[in-house]
Amino acid sequence: MSPEAAGPPAEARDLVKTYRGQAAVDHLSLRVSPGEIFALVGPNGAGKTTTVELLLGLRRATSGEMRVLGHPVSGPLPRPLRRRIGVLPQDFNAFDRLTVEENLRLFARMYGLPGPEPGLWATLGLEEHRERRYGGLSGGLKRRVGLAAAMVHDPELLFLDEPTANLDPRARRELWDHLRALQGRGRTILLTTNSMAEAEALAGRVALLVRGKPVAQGSPRELVARHGGPRLLILRDPRGTEKRIPVESPEALRRAMEALPGDGSTRELRSLEDPPAGGSTAELRNPTLEEVFLNLTGTPPEPPVPEAGEGRRRRRGPSRLRRLSPPSSGRRGQ
Repeated sequence: MSPEAAGPPAEARDLVKTYRGQAAVDHLSLRVSPGEIFALVGPNGAGKTTTVELLLGLRRATSGEMRVLGHPVSGPLPRPLRRRIGVLPQDFNAFDRLTVEENLRLFARMYGLPGPEPGLWATLGLEEHRERRYGGLSGGLKRRVGLAAAMVHDPELLFLDEPTANLDPRARRELWDHLRALQGRGRTILLTTNSMAEAEALAGRVALLVRGKPVAQGSPRELVARHGGPRLLILRDPRGTEKRIPVESPEALRRAMEALPGDGSTRELRSLEDPPAGGSTAELRNPTLEEVFLNLTGTPPEPPVPEAGEGRRRRRGPSRLRRLSPPSSGRRGQ
């Protein structure tokens, strides 16, 4: 049976999850297509992790319907279905005293396998790190090990919860490349992120969530065209003060250029990334998903807020996704 005939890898219809009368997920519908990267995007507390936990059967929905790999979800997933799914929790941990290879062999044995399939080392750039202890790795390498742990049993569908959280820009972009490589191998990926730039760089389609409620859904290009607004001419003086001028047409750009200091020629347009010392700068910026979010909600994606309706649950411990990785301890594996 083809993937299309079996149905979408993940699907939710009118999904609701409430805690003490507050909606953590508020009438969310989504459909993830085979082989795509689909992103749930929003600030902390938007309901992204809760949605993943619902799709994995770790929490029970208040109402709505869910299907994963063609199977209805109403509680814990059966073992045969779990073997077709890989999960990377945001707070993934492995055993500090074990090497990368020892950790991944341990994860593989949970699925009755001797170790990860050989191609995974190269796909995730871990070949040269096999003999290094997990506890001594950088944050970026630890996230790659987590991704490898989610892939040891060669799953069809990956759930990645904030896969690049707390990574520096270089490590983040390296992990993006590895996610694209996994997609190139035919994997379907549903990820959560609070980074609009990450969603725009990776995802074929995104769902923007605010306090559990979907506010927009589609490809980044579609959402920017529909809700992003005009291009902006951003002027910054030597003191760092910004002025943003909407540019809705070539004529509007010409008028804005004429208002610039000097002769108004294109020589006055300088990138804000390389401003002249002590001078004013100007940048012509196309709208992005961040402008979409601002235009639809009136607020920036930050600052983080607590998960709606889950304050007491969250204070007692981490997300239920944490159950899918072992505890980390410097005393383990000695």
